[in-house]
Amino acid sequence: NVGTHRKFKYGPLGTAVNLASRVQGATKYFKTSLLITGETAARVSGRYPTRRLCRVRVQNIIGPVELHELEVPGTYEDWSRLSRLYEEAVAAFEREDFLSAKASLTEFLAGAPGDGPGLLLQKRLKEASRGSGAAFDPVWSLPGK
Repeated sequence: NVGTHRKFKYGPLGTAVNLASRVQGATKYFKTSLLITGETAARVSGRYPTRRLCRVRVQNIIGPVELHELEVPGTYEDWSRLSRLYEEAVAAFEREDFLSAKASLTEFLAGAPGDGPGLLLQKRLKEASRGSGAAFDPVWSLPGK
């Protein structure tokens, strides 16, 4: 309850609500419809197929948040193979093995050419490969809410 003794407003508050809002907002950067945190992915493991996308920094949340995408049935014929390739690319990217990341990502994008997270990873991989002089950080800072 927020407000005064004359006017009340009820609504959810707190870290969980803030995190949910930030994860929902991240869908526009990844061009995907449904993202969940790593904690939620662990809870639905075995019941719903997911793929780990990356770790991100979001506003007003202290540590990096691991993002996963739930499979949207019918999107890809071979979800398990494609998600494995994507996850291999992310893991290689995070350990700065850009050559392996590019190989896995190229194979992934051959099977999923318009995939939003794949295209974003490709862009991040190109930027990291060029080097900016700054220390490499595999955790992506989202540009906004």
